[in-house]
Amino acid sequence: MKNLLITCLILIAATALPGGDAALPGHTALDDDEELLIFPGYTYRDPTSGAAMAHLHAWIFEPEEGSVNRKLLLKFLGGRLGGELSEGEKATLYRRGAHLLADQEGGERVAVSVGNAHYDLGDTDANGHAVKDVPLPAAPKSGKASWLEVQSRSKDRLYRGKVLVIPDTGVSVVSDIDDTIKISEVLDRRALLRNTFLLPFRAVPGMARLYRAWRDRGAVFHYVSAGPWQLYRPLADFVESEGFPAGVFHMKNFGFSRNPSALFDPADEVKIPAITALLERFPRRRFVLVGDSGERDPEIYGEIARRFPGRVIAIFIRNAGNERAGSERLAAAFRNLGAVRCVLFEKVEEIRG
Repeated sequence: MKNLLITCLILIAATALPGGDAALPGHTALDDDEELLIFPGYTYRDPTSGAAMAHLHAWIFEPEEGSVNRKLLLKFLGGRLGGELSEGEKATLYRRGAHLLADQEGGERVAVSVGNAHYDLGDTDANGHAVKDVPLPAAPKSGKASWLEVQSRSKDRLYRGKVLVIPDTGVSVVSDIDDTIKISEVLDRRALLRNTFLLPFRAVPGMARLYRAWRDRGAVFHYVSAGPWQLYRPLADFVESEGFPAGVFHMKNFGFSRNPSALFDPADEVKIPAITALLERFPRRRFVLVGDSGERDPEIYGEIARRFPGRVIAIFIRNAGNERAGSERLAAAFRNLGAVRCVLFEKVEEIRG
């Protein structure tokens, strides 16, 4: 009887533990109105220890279903676009801006599984993100790039993500998104807002075909954007629907209620750390950097190439309408780059080969 009583007390205590099924391997305790999004991660070999590592990233948020924030977003955009939005534009805005309005859940423990290995990613930050580099039990097979599945469970819900297994050697393509693969018109703020939130996304002609050709030759892709993580889903859907190679995204950690000014931080503060980390973690890989002239991609890419001599083999800049070959700006951005191939292009055919 005593043993039975002890067993019952243990079971009762276990069910009463904070977090519920969070104590189970690969389980995250979510409230019924919360969601978990696992962003694409990647594997790498620790340059110091040689251990196989995985970079994992998850986000917990509560979808915004109320009308108050939607009205505020409509008022914000309407004021900047100078007119009433059509019903179709409102529908597109709600769909693309859904995560911008989400309540990001800080201080919640995230756990995931990669195969038979289970990882605690720690507590989410103030904007709901949990990011951690974890050791893999065995090094992924070298050779061609491939994907591993990541999972997290919460009660009867299963959340899936993926991790890109990147070989130690090869070519990595770092690509900007706006005005590099997607027409955004960043130099016209009103057009940028419309292209981001209201209009169908349009791919830059020929870029998906070019990227697929590079992928077929073994390249892996990193999409680096100064846009916030809240726009990941519509951008990932665009990449897939337009036939661009699947890849890892690197974006801005941002929250309306916690660090609203971060939305206007310069692209340097997102792109330079993200690209630097990739070059440091893949010392035997070569890099191709693709961007546009609309903002600071030439300056950012030139700085990266000078920091890592011999690692960047080419820089391709799409002319967003404000640049010319041989300009003082490009000459300054690409100074002292040696054998790095630097090309300002208008059509994809100009960068083939």
